[in-house]
Amino acid sequence: MTLLHCSYSIVSVVDQIHRRLGYSGGKLELAQMFDEFPGFSLAPVSKNALPRHALAAMVRRGGIATIAFDPEQDRRRLRFSIAHEIGHALLHAGHLREFRIPQRSRNPESVRERQANYFAGELLAPPWAVELALDSMIGTLEFPACPSFPLLRQLADHFDVSVAAIRYQYAGFASLRQGPAGLRP
Repeated sequence: MTLLHCSYSIVSVVDQIHRRLGYSGGKLELAQMFDEFPGFSLAPVSKNALPRHALAAMVRRGGIATIAFDPEQDRRRLRFSIAHEIGHALLHAGHLREFRIPQRSRNPESVRERQANYFAGELLAPPWAVELALDSMIGTLEFPACPSFPLLRQLADHFDVSVAAIRYQYAGFASLRQGPAGLRP
C-alpha cells in the first residue's frame, strides 16, 4: 500500500477519532485521547531508555500500547512524537480493530514512518482546522502560498505543534486548495 492509498485510510481513522473526541479545531488534548480510547498508556522514561534519536517509542504488551517518552524534551515536538506512536499503534499492528486499517506486514520501515508522521500531522493539525485557524487569523479566504514565519509561528501556537510540523501541514493544506477538487473559493 503506497502512502497515497494509505492517506485515505489515515484521514478516515483521524476523522473517526476527531468525531469521537468532539474535536473542533485548535489544540487537540492528547490526554483526552488516552481517556477515550482504552488500550493506550503513557510512560515517562529517561532519554537513555529510548531508541537512539527518538523522543518516544511504542511497546505493545498484553493488548496495551505503551508509549514511552522523555518528558525533558520540547513539549511541541513531544506531542508530535506521541501522536506518531499512536499512529504506529493504530496503523501497523491492528491495535484498535474498530478502525479497520488493513495490516501490511511488507511495508518498508520508511513507509511506515511516513504513514505515522502523516497520521500525527492529521491528528494534531488537520487541513480543515488549519483553514479555520487561518480564516480567523488573517480574515480572508485568500491564503498565502508561501506563509511568513510569524504566520507559521501563530499557527504552531494555535495547534501547539512545532513550526516544522505546521509548515508541513500548511503545505498539504495549500496543495489541497490548489488541487483538482475545486476547493478554491
